[in-house]
Amino acid sequence: MFQRVTHQSSIAGAQQRLQTSQARYTSALEQATSQRRVAKPSDDPAATGTAMAARSGQRAAEQYGRNINDAQLWLGTLDSSLSSATDLLLRVRDLTLQAANTGVHSQESRDAIAQEIGSLRQDLLGVANTTLLGRNVFAGTSAAAQAFAGEPPVAAPAPGAVLRRVGEGQSVRVDADGAALFGSGAGSLFTLLDGLAAEIRSGAPVGGRLAELDARRQTLLLGQADVGARYAAVGRAADALGESTALLESTRSAAEDIELAEAALNLSSRQLSYQAALSATSKVLNTSLMDYLS
Repeated sequence: MFQRVTHQSSIAGAQQRLQTSQARYTSALEQATSQRRVAKPSDDPAATGTAMAARSGQRAAEQYGRNINDAQLWLGTLDSSLSSATDLLLRVRDLTLQAANTGVHSQESRDAIAQEIGSLRQDLLGVANTTLLGRNVFAGTSAAAQAFAGEPPVAAPAPGAVLRRVGEGQSVRVDADGAALFGSGAGSLFTLLDGLAAEIRSGAPVGGRLAELDARRQTLLLGQADVGARYAAVGRAADALGESTALLESTRSAAEDIELAEAALNLSSRQLSYQAALSATSKVLNTSLMDYLS
């Protein structure tokens, strides 16, 4: 069946094709200037969903990154504190070994040794009360002003451990149990040093205290080793996060972004198509009734 094509329908068709070509050219221009394939969800719903999921993962990764930095700060502080504590206790051992040589030291010499041990005891108490950003690193989630307070120093009760989530389903403890490391009250390291200083002043034999000091130092060394293991775990989480972050960015970029060369090629092609549509439409619009009658 013959279908008549009127001049009016030709104009309408030309205008429709021109609008379509113009829309494609505008889209290509936006892609070239923004270097993004997807400007709005309707451009590519599937790619938009992929990009949204990637961005959600990136936001979670940013939080994990902050948690990792904080965990490293806590664990680094713990490691430094325990290193200082073991060094201080080693000095106490050396002094005790000196004092164990009975009959060699004068009262003045014994008093000097006892005084230094007393000073080291205060330094150890300061280490045990180490804080980071206003928080006690040896008192868990306790809100106490100090991890150890009173005489003899008593460890503050810790309701729970301080944890940092460093990855999906992975949390790391970043504090240390002060009571387990330094003892508490009458059974604390501080009480041991008080008694040791008193015995040295009195001239009592203190050779038997060396084994106690070694045991206490070993406890601190084991605590420091545990902190080191946790620090290494956080380091591995940081490495995994770096790989995950790179993958998420690659996924987002593949869904949303467009290569400059591809964008330039698309723009050039769409521009030529638009110019051709403009030319064709102008010819249709300029055709008059006299053109058909001639």
